[in-house]
Amino acid sequence: DNPVQTSILTHTLDLDIKKVDSNWNGQFMTVNGKKEILTRGGGLDLEKVRNTAPFEIVKGRIDHLKDDEAVITKQFSEDIGFRVGDTVTLEPDELSEVSGKKPFTLRIVGVVDEVPILPDEDLRFFTNETTLKGLFHLQKTEQIFFNIKDQSEKGHIKAKIEKLMENPQYQDAILYDRKEEMDKFYQQYKQRIVLLGSSVLIITLIALVGLMNSMASNLRESKREFAMMRAIGGKPWQIVRLALYEGIVISLAGCIMGLISSVILGYNLLSALDVKNLEIPYVIIFIILLISPLLGILSALPSALWLSKSNLVRSVFED
Repeated sequence: DNPVQTSILTHTLDLDIKKVDSNWNGQFMTVNGKKEILTRGGGLDLEKVRNTAPFEIVKGRIDHLKDDEAVITKQFSEDIGFRVGDTVTLEPDELSEVSGKKPFTLRIVGVVDEVPILPDEDLRFFTNETTLKGLFHLQKTEQIFFNIKDQSEKGHIKAKIEKLMENPQYQDAILYDRKEEMDKFYQQYKQRIVLLGSSVLIITLIALVGLMNSMASNLRESKREFAMMRAIGGKPWQIVRLALYEGIVISLAGCIMGLISSVILGYNLLSALDVKNLEIPYVIIFIILLISPLLGILSALPSALWLSKSNLVRSVFED
């Protein structure tokens, strides 16, 4: 098992804003007229975690941490500019359970790639298990991770934990099977992707049928012009070529207008949701632009072949 100590919410007091990556999409806060960031600090036995869930030590060390030493992730280091050997001054935030306590300093002694059991904790200082107790007399367990190597024992271990949780002192505890929940999440994710893809495919087919009907109607209305071409010696393949050109122009124009409107609509929607990092999918847009002429050719081809095989001059006179 790997117990994770309850972390406290803190903010920096001596952040060097020049070292922060300009592409970092996090939020700053103002403390004493300076830009600072919110972080968390908590105890975790990284050596023990590494034995059950291996991760890479990028620089420095993670063993035998003293009360003023901490380890951060590689992402944290790249985004904020902290390095091994730096000393960081932190103050408990007003939302922290130890709000109002004096600031404290931590010296960074190690950088790790990612802590597998806490993959989303990019702004966290990992300390030893006695740091918070020494500073704030705080020593609580937030989570306990169990790594069951023998799956045949899973049911037995789960039953023992559930029985233990029946005690009143553990009434707020929740038993969470991370692998099971992740499998369920990925299953739901795949189902949504299939549903979304099917919806897009159906919409595309409907739009293609509509475009084919539109092209057929346009080409039928242009029979007189094509008949005139045939009358002056035009070849059937020239009629097909002109019809395909018309399909390409119509589909490409519709594609460009649709892309512009969708990008503007998506930008406004994401802005309304307070999304800070907005990226335009240039690759997807380029692929759609490449596909649209092919759809135009596909929609115009049946009508173009019908025109090339018809006796246009006779049909005009009959009309």
